Amino acid sequence: MSKAVIALRGVGDSGKSTTIKMVYSLLSEECKLQILEEYDGVVDQWVIFKLNGKKVGIESQGDPGSRLERTLRHFKDEGCDIIVCATRTRGKTNEWVTALDPPYSILWEQKTRADTPFGHARCNKSDARKITDKVKANVGLI
Repeated sequence: MSKAVIALRGVGDSGKSTTIKMVYSLLSEECKLQILEEYDGVVDQWVIFKLNGKKVGIESQGDPGSRLERTLRHFKDEGCDIIVCATRTRGKTNEWVTALDPPYSILWEQKTRADTPFGHARCNKSDARKITDKVKANVGLI
């Protein structure tokens, strides 16, 4: 597959960052990752790794005023084949992602939500699984 961005789109405080961090955790548990660069902050993180010969960049920050724009540029400059990130439903964060097309195809995922804390956690896990499977498919593992 060609280069792709998998962008998790949702409103503020909907669990986007948590879900993106779960994607990295699932990939770490299920696959052999070769970590190339990593920043693990108190709340958010970004990482570049190789998976099945493909470079993958993951950024959990997706709010306006965050480092997302810089990180996306860095991932592109580093030759990432797959980029996973969070964005708001509209505005600058969406513009930063769409600016990568071409050469990247943009695969938008909508963040699901629930009314209870238990339901919210289930939505995060379900969304993370869906994105993890897309990453694995895009690098040829499934």
